[in-house]
Amino acid sequence: MFDRIVFNFPHSEFGSFDPRSNRRLVGRFFNSAKHFLSDQGQLHVTLNVNLGMDNRTDNQFDSWQIKQQAERAGVMNIARHKFVRRAYPGYTIRNLQGRMLVSHDEANTYGFVEKNDVEMDYETEGIDDVELDFLL
Repeated sequence: MFDRIVFNFPHSEFGSFDPRSNRRLVGRFFNSAKHFLSDQGQLHVTLNVNLGMDNRTDNQFDSWQIKQQAERAGVMNIARHKFVRRAYPGYTIRNLQGRMLVSHDEANTYGFVEKNDVEMDYETEGIDDVELDFLL
């Protein structure tokens, strides 16, 4: 069993920007990974927040319907923080073509727990107020 299972910058397939395939990927990750969490374990998913060509923000959390995927899988979003690059020494962020991404500053890491493991009322807390433990 694991205390943390991390999926940084998921993307379903090369050359596809179809949000439905990414929704399925993250939904299947939640369904599978939750069975390998320890009692106090967390799932961490890091997603980009991109400024699109029309200057609108493309937030993968919203466009991939992450909250809905989590609910279907029986996990709950408890935290959101800026991506902490130093938490992953040696980790190199690359896009699907293998080139480095321009920036990791526009990314958020979201923490999830199984709904039946929730001991406090996270609904009354802001997700930015809950501490994510990166086990540094």
